[in-house]
Amino acid sequence: MNYARESFPYLIAWGPVLVFFVWRYFQRPSTSAGLVPSYLFNMWMYYWIAAFCHYFAPDELENNPMLLAGIKECTIALYMFASGVLLFSGPLARTAGWLKPSAPVKPDLNLPIQYVIAGFCFQGVLGTTIGQIPGLNALTATGGGLILVGLSLGAWKAWILSGRRGVLRWLGLCTLLPLVSVIGMGFLGAGAIALANVMLFVARFFRPRWILMVGLGVASYVGISVYIIYTRDKTEIRNVMWSDADLSARVDRILLTFETFEWFDPSNPQHLEHIDARLNQVGLVGAGVINLENTKTFLGGETIWDAVIGVIPRAIWRDKPIRAGSSNLAARLTGLEFDETTSVGIGPVLEFYGNFGRWGVVLGFLVIGISVGMVDRVAAQALDSGDWQRFGLWFLVGGTLIQVVGSLFEVTSSVIGAIVIGRITNHFLTKRRQRQVKLPVPVA
Repeated sequence: MNYARESFPYLIAWGPVLVFFVWRYFQRPSTSAGLVPSYLFNMWMYYWIAAFCHYFAPDELENNPMLLAGIKECTIALYMFASGVLLFSGPLARTAGWLKPSAPVKPDLNLPIQYVIAGFCFQGVLGTTIGQIPGLNALTATGGGLILVGLSLGAWKAWILSGRRGVLRWLGLCTLLPLVSVIGMGFLGAGAIALANVMLFVARFFRPRWILMVGLGVASYVGISVYIIYTRDKTEIRNVMWSDADLSARVDRILLTFETFEWFDPSNPQHLEHIDARLNQVGLVGAGVINLENTKTFLGGETIWDAVIGVIPRAIWRDKPIRAGSSNLAARLTGLEFDETTSVGIGPVLEFYGNFGRWGVVLGFLVIGISVGMVDRVAAQALDSGDWQRFGLWFLVGGTLIQVVGSLFEVTSSVIGAIVIGRITNHFLTKRRQRQVKLPVPVA
């Protein structure tokens, strides 16, 4: 059986959902601040692309039953996520009192850059000091999400003050995010996803639409081409970035990679293999489905409970019996062997299936759709009313929810961290602004 060919109906089934949400995002921007589109984008990137590559080039890539098993569950997850957003998130947000009409607020125009600075402080300064203490590392890592909040608000500010040219200049600055991510950490993914999220946020208000669509198309092609050469030279790049090399040596290593730049060619088997090797989350899901169908060793809610107790900091419960990023869970669910030093992100599709089978995927993604949809609506309302601090808090929380390769434990602990970090940061910035307003005006 050609499993790649058999996956075609499921690949096509993604089209109506994605097209509908793009239309809805453009026609009803007041319902979203870009978090739902970002979650859908991440699902498309990690679950759909690799499956499509197998369908597009079945002779170049391995014909594996895991692909078909995985894309089935991922398609179900997509439709349940969409159902949660469309059917329940709005009514529940209003019932919970999250969507309350409020008078317009005069925004603090300095807030975007303040959020960016705060994010760098959490990630770069505190992350290398108190962030090493168990329980506080999640807070400092989550605080780095303030950079994305600040950059998104900065794009909104640029649109208000300068229109299209201002936004394009701002996006030009944001294109440095992947470079900063590679030079600073040796990883391309974090910076690339952050840039994609900013661009999806900008899609909420950018006009004219045709420039936006062309720009997103070009950015996608350039992005996948950069990803190809990064994956090709990943080992050499990380050897330099993880060493004591100075900034000039790191930049030289990046320039050396770009000297042999390759544009993505779907007819090039090596390019497809690079994508399949790093973005094939759907294959991991399929491996788990097949293994659990044979062994019946479902977890029965074990990791759901871990996600619940994950909100308790290790500073309080030092012997908490769970850790994020372990490859052990992926090995248990899939039956595959992984290097003990390798962190394998299982993602919510595999985790929900691993606990309760298909019903876990159905109910789990319904809840995720409701959660992301509710937070997205509140963030959009705060942005439109000019309450940038409220937007910053909810957008930071939403950013921790749109993880499609992490564990539920990582999501819940990050959400609590985002609430704490967001409130502390907003309180500090409010007090700082009040002190500045009270300062006496010097007499000339």
